[in-house]
Amino acid sequence: MTIYLATVVATILLQLLRATVGTTDGGPRRTSAVQWGIDCVCILVLAAAPGFRAWHVGTDTIMYVSMYDTTIDPASWSNTTEQSIVEPGFALWQFIWSLLGLSTRWFLVVTALVTNGLQYGAIRMIAPRMLPAISAYSLSGFYLFQFNGMRQALAISIFVFGMALILRGRRRGWVLLVLAALVHQSTLIALPAFILAHRYRRRTTFNTRIVLLCGGVVLGLLLVSAALAAFLTDLVGDKYGAYLGQDMGSGRGRLVHLALMLMVVWFLQSTRLPDELHCASRFYSLGLGAQVVGLQLAVLDRVTLYFAACLPMLIAPLLAHGSRARHAVLWLGIVTYFFISLTRYGDLLPYEWSPS
Repeated sequence: MTIYLATVVATILLQLLRATVGTTDGGPRRTSAVQWGIDCVCILVLAAAPGFRAWHVGTDTIMYVSMYDTTIDPASWSNTTEQSIVEPGFALWQFIWSLLGLSTRWFLVVTALVTNGLQYGAIRMIAPRMLPAISAYSLSGFYLFQFNGMRQALAISIFVFGMALILRGRRRGWVLLVLAALVHQSTLIALPAFILAHRYRRRTTFNTRIVLLCGGVVLGLLLVSAALAAFLTDLVGDKYGAYLGQDMGSGRGRLVHLALMLMVVWFLQSTRLPDELHCASRFYSLGLGAQVVGLQLAVLDRVTLYFAACLPMLIAPLLAHGSRARHAVLWLGIVTYFFISLTRYGDLLPYEWSPS
């Protein structure tokens, strides 16, 4: 557990340093070269543990190691596509690095750097304050998820970075959303939700009761329809069909995350947000429905991470409003979910380094 806590502490200290060199008596100033350097060091710190983890750390790590070593033919893209069992976007990602001669270890390192770099870049682009935002990211279930689901974590980071571009008014962000779907097809579930959040601009969050009701209806249908469960699982990826009926991860963790999301949405309804965060807030609120469905269909719990990845962007405005007691409860919820994810989901403990 030490490496995970050390990553959190190092990240927070780096962000404290960044905040110190980035402010004057007159307030924040433009990003300096020192801040850019701290940003790069912070990404390296965040990527170190997932990049240099041993093969037994994380539920799917050994699968990706074997896939990279056996199904990728750097001499033939056609052979690679025939042998690959994943989406073409991720197969191409593997093929490119294999063609460049990267070993399996350095493939994991590069993937970790890109995953954390995109997430960091998205937060830096949107979040009003970096210190609470990156602190929340390092304490998030999504940060831990990359140890278990490397391919989907990469897709989520691409998705979130594309979303940040769109929120800044840059249309090329939509291209990244499509690219994310080519890396992991679970994006096809999150994409319509984001389109709805982007088009519907009357509120900062969707009506909580309606979102929970919709999630509850789908949950009820799952209880009586194996065909619907199989259909939703196929959207995440057909290889997950073998997981139907299994209790993946921690049921307690899913309940805690639902409670955390409910609390965040409740706080968002009384929080004044910058205009560019309204869409992110609406999108996050739709995640309540996905988390309700995930209570029954554990594999769909992974889809909730697309929505939850927005929380670091929203944390600064949440901490700028309300009482200290409210802030303490919010951080308590984030830390509680982090430790439940760390201790009860996947094979994250014990952690072991493996430089080769």
